[in-house]
Amino acid sequence: MTPSYFIDRCLGHYDLPRLLREAGMDLVTHRDFGVLHDEEDVVWIPKVAKAGYVILTSDKDIRKNPLELQAVIQSRALYFVLGRGSRTAQRNAEIIKAHRRQIEDLARDHAGPLISQINVNEVKVWSSVSSQFEKVSRRRTR
Repeated sequence: MTPSYFIDRCLGHYDLPRLLREAGMDLVTHRDFGVLHDEEDVVWIPKVAKAGYVILTSDKDIRKNPLELQAVIQSRALYFVLGRGSRTAQRNAEIIKAHRRQIEDLARDHAGPLISQINVNEVKVWSSVSSQFEKVSRRRTR
């Protein structure tokens, strides 16, 4: 089954979603889903995961935020982060479309939680979301 995608607000509401829809991808944006602009990630991640969406974002700060990592873990979210650099919507769409099959295979084969980084040349799965959470939590308690 082909997944449906949730486009995080940091990726925009118009250009990237339009380009991905034109490529045949089923998706909703933050606005489409009814997420408020200032709604905390720890609130919307579980809602989106429960609805069965694969999350596409460019928000790399999750690596340093134990509450957001915990939200991904507890909700068993499938969370894909676009890699480094600021890019145009066109370039981001090209990268996502180039790796679409791998993203869909990972989404199908993992019940979650899953965090992966989409780079120009590859989709890299984090070795363990739980170990990342433990590492971040330990740093915060020092």
